[in-house]
Amino acid sequence: MWRHALIVPWWVIAILMAFWMALSAVLRAHPKTWGKEGRVLDWWSVPHFLGGVLFGLFGIGVAWAITIATLWEGVEVVSSVDEHPPNRIADIVLALSGWIVANLVAGGPFPLT
Repeated sequence: MWRHALIVPWWVIAILMAFWMALSAVLRAHPKTWGKEGRVLDWWSVPHFLGGVLFGLFGIGVAWAITIATLWEGVEVVSSVDEHPPNRIADIVLALSGWIVANLVAGGPFPLT
């Protein structure tokens, strides 16, 4: 069952989400420079980490966070995003790391689902 409970005020999530969206837009607008895909880490690593933070702050369980991050990488494969396999794995690990950091910093309950 899908459950969530904010572990911080809504405005904190709104600020982080605005930054996440703005950074993603800048990276997408500059695919040959800042938005260029790296072998393992690149500037896209920041939005992947922030996505994990947002999952954690929304109180989404770790199983759902990993599932969503993995499905997103599948969307990138289907969309023919040119990305190295280690980068795909790093993106999922970064989302998980963001989820863990959010729960540690905000005092979250570390839900499994």
